[in-house]
Amino acid sequence: MIIVKDLKKNYGKKCALKEVSFSVFKGVIGVLGPNGSGKTTLFRILAGILGQSGGEIHFQDKDGVSVLADNFRIGYISQAFGLIPDYTLWEHMEYFACLKGMEKGEWQTEIEQALEAVHLSDERKTKCRKLSGGMVRRAGIAQTLLGKPDLILLDEPTVGLDPEERLRFQDIIRERKVQCPVLLATHLIEDVMELCNQALVLSRGELLFYDGVEKLASLAEGRVYLVPEEEFARCRQYGMKVKNQYGEDSKQQVRFLLLEEVRKQGAARDRNAGCMEGLFEKYERVPPQIEDGYLYLLRAQEKRQSAG
Repeated sequence: MIIVKDLKKNYGKKCALKEVSFSVFKGVIGVLGPNGSGKTTLFRILAGILGQSGGEIHFQDKDGVSVLADNFRIGYISQAFGLIPDYTLWEHMEYFACLKGMEKGEWQTEIEQALEAVHLSDERKTKCRKLSGGMVRRAGIAQTLLGKPDLILLDEPTVGLDPEERLRFQDIIRERKVQCPVLLATHLIEDVMELCNQALVLSRGELLFYDGVEKLASLAEGRVYLVPEEEFARCRQYGMKVKNQYGEDSKQQVRFLLLEEVRKQGAARDRNAGCMEGLFEKYERVPPQIEDGYLYLLRAQEKRQSAG
């Protein structure tokens, strides 16, 4: 439903997006990347808020017929979403409906459905200044649902949501993904694992990966080990700590991502590492997860750029 070809964005001499190309037709796509990677710039361009410096964006309806950008309906929540303090929540939803060009006869039904979806129906008459931070985020999610969008863009939508609200959010997206594609920018791998069938990874304005989430995890195949915390110092020069976790014996372990190619002979001679032959053979190797593949991808990019 949306085809992006060689998309570029420059801010003066700084290149925020470097010839990014991808197509989105269905499902939920998790958009991952470090801060400053270009995720928000990409979303703002797709939403029509920001112009691109180069490249093309083509919109299509469900039958594959080209659609003008002005006729392609997009629901978008930004990272810095806010509400007008003196409006009631209902008045604000009417304001969004008006901005989206919805027929006035559709407002009441769609607003009621959107507020019910995020469990804010009881707050319709509440002044926005009295809403909690989590309620404001939920209101932002509600406004993306108005107007039966052809594409939903969610930029860090679960920031400020408590665990119960995040579960509600996940239910909303599961319901909507059969109606239109969803691009979900997040730092929370848990959201990607729960909701996304594909992952798109940006770093320093470059598109590093766009494929299934299982494929992203598989990039770290054979490189993930559980290392006892007390032995981590021996191994750290060969890779990185993903996170700490506890084994079945309640002992703390390090989930370790091997980044270097370590030969048995080299490891045996490495006095600083203090390792015997076959440095990692004594540690448990475990199946990779999405965050393992994601981190390996970022480190591989850093290594290429430093070598170049």
